[in-house]
Amino acid sequence: MGTEFGKHSATGNSSATTTTPSFVKTALTKPQKEPDMNVRKLNSPDDQPDRTSPAAPASVDRYKGALLGCALGDAVGAWAERRPVDEAKEFAKSFIREFEFSKIGTHHHGMRFGQYTDDTQLTRELMLSLIDEQGFDPDDFAGRIARIFAHGKIVGYGRATQEAAVRLLDGVSWEEAGTPPPRAGNGAAMRAGPIGLFFYYDVNACVKAAADQAIITHKAPLSVAAAVAVALATAMSMSASKTTTGPHEMGWWTWLAAHVHTNSPEFAQDIRGLTKLVWDGRKTAQWKAASAEEFEAASEYVLEGDDPNWEGVSPWARSSTLWALYCVMAHPTNVWKAIETAVAIGGDSDTIAAMAGTMALEEVAPLLHDVKAERYTWEGLEPLASALHVIVTTQHEARVSAWEADLPDPGE
Repeated sequence: MGTEFGKHSATGNSSATTTTPSFVKTALTKPQKEPDMNVRKLNSPDDQPDRTSPAAPASVDRYKGALLGCALGDAVGAWAERRPVDEAKEFAKSFIREFEFSKIGTHHHGMRFGQYTDDTQLTRELMLSLIDEQGFDPDDFAGRIARIFAHGKIVGYGRATQEAAVRLLDGVSWEEAGTPPPRAGNGAAMRAGPIGLFFYYDVNACVKAAADQAIITHKAPLSVAAAVAVALATAMSMSASKTTTGPHEMGWWTWLAAHVHTNSPEFAQDIRGLTKLVWDGRKTAQWKAASAEEFEAASEYVLEGDDPNWEGVSPWARSSTLWALYCVMAHPTNVWKAIETAVAIGGDSDTIAAMAGTMALEEVAPLLHDVKAERYTWEGLEPLASALHVIVTTQHEARVSAWEADLPDPGE
């Protein structure tokens, strides 16, 4: 996580090296139509047919996988943060792809390689708040943000979040403490995953809680919309399939954009544009998913208007969250490949990889060997995921009981 800021007009750091296909240029400039809302949705109470039972939570391993994916992306990406793009690409290719980290020393926060940073720390605080309150309480979460800064435990924080924490410590309410626009960093999006884990069953509650936790530190509509996107994508991943419905479908992403639209029509259009770019490329130019051609075209789209003072993707909420979404589009069922892609573009790599690691479809079992092999900070995170899963399961059982009680008598 680094300095946070508003939008800059110069492109400056586009990494595209191939000839841009005409349909890519069209996606960069052409407004996208509002998608049909009648696509696959979360099992929201507002969306349920009368006799459809409430959706059950995903397995506890999926919950552990989301939190571990966040920590892995954060810890691995921290080493490459703000390094030259060529170094980031080489790190992704030679170390992440081969899982060879034995020769790496400390990263630029002065910590041993494998230490996660503010991305996971604040995600963890949100998890603790959801568990202790058995729901989202903005006052409780705001207090946790303030305390972790007051105790000096935060690693690699963003300025907007720090300034909001100071205001909270001075007694400013959570509704008023957030850093206002034009600054629109990704600090609210990076920690939003647990909202999706908790409100996996209710799109309206998920959107509201994601927005409320965002404005505690970031008031810019773009920052709020980015947080909503990460929370909803995480919720959607909890009910997605690796073979049928999931982030390998174009409709999955247009649905996401539709529900981001209220908070930021511009960011919703950016998601639709990236989605169209990727799927048109796979159809028209016959790109293979996650091919070099797709990577270059997607990176050109994402880097449009980004901060020229950053090599790679900056902490601006638009570019960093879009790239995290692309990482999941490219590798929906492989968290390591999603993290590799997040790091390879350079820039705010720990935050982007943390978001991608949270949203990718991965259970914990395939990752445990990797975690043990390299001494990642996993202790303390697994019990949190398990505790949250117990709460959402218990609440699900209560919803089912209430639903069954409301069913008409078959004999009537």
